[in-house]
Amino acid sequence: MLLRPAYLPPASKAPRSTGGTGLIHVPDLHDPSVASVPMDGCIIAHPYGSDEVLTELLHRGIPVVTIEEDPERPEFTWAVRLDYTTAVSALLDHLRDQGARDVVLLTGTEDNAWNRRTRETYLAWSQRNGRAARTDLLSEGLNTDDAAAVFRPLLASSERPDAVVVATSDFAAIAAEVAAAQKLRVPHDLMIASLTDSEHSRVSAPPITAMDLKHEGLAKRAVELMLARLAGAETPAEAAVLSPTLRLRQSTQRRPRDARPRR
Repeated sequence: MLLRPAYLPPASKAPRSTGGTGLIHVPDLHDPSVASVPMDGCIIAHPYGSDEVLTELLHRGIPVVTIEEDPERPEFTWAVRLDYTTAVSALLDHLRDQGARDVVLLTGTEDNAWNRRTRETYLAWSQRNGRAARTDLLSEGLNTDDAAAVFRPLLASSERPDAVVVATSDFAAIAAEVAAAQKLRVPHDLMIASLTDSEHSRVSAPPITAMDLKHEGLAKRAVELMLARLAGAETPAEAAVLSPTLRLRQSTQRRPRDARPRR
């Protein structure tokens, strides 16, 4: 089985082997030293659109389960995915209800379901609510200084938004630091939310509203699905779906008098 390293759960929370089934971590299937590792089945975490690894394994006829869907293969149902549409819509509704009129979305650059579905949901929500959509990309590979350099002109601009939704919690925490340096009050002048949850969002000053993506639950359900597939289960009619949890925190919770839209 294969899990991409960036998304492996901590060892203490990783699914334990069941019924004598072993779990092998293969970092890169294209690495000649591991390309021929024997496996009964493979789990791919967070595939990209038209994922090359998934294509290769399907070509080999190896049973595959994906954690998140390949955005270009909606018909592949041996997958467990997250309901981003409901969670992101709830977050945007919350920001609107707290007085945000201009919400900027900064997603990552990797072509996976997390980034794609978030952008699609934001654009649809903006259209429904009569808002001008403002989106930009924030590469997951940026270091702290480079990420801060993206936020500084955005928050200093005369067209500064009154809410920013940032892909990763570490970058959301950086946005909060830049806002503080520019004397912006969070959440009164600027609301900040993240599309992932971690210690970065929980210990930020103030704590940042975030989406808990249930990585441990995704991993557990994927292993269960793989074991069922290896046991001969029928192909599911649709992918399994888990719901992210929206953690509302101080960074987006304005007092009633502060929740009026900024003019």
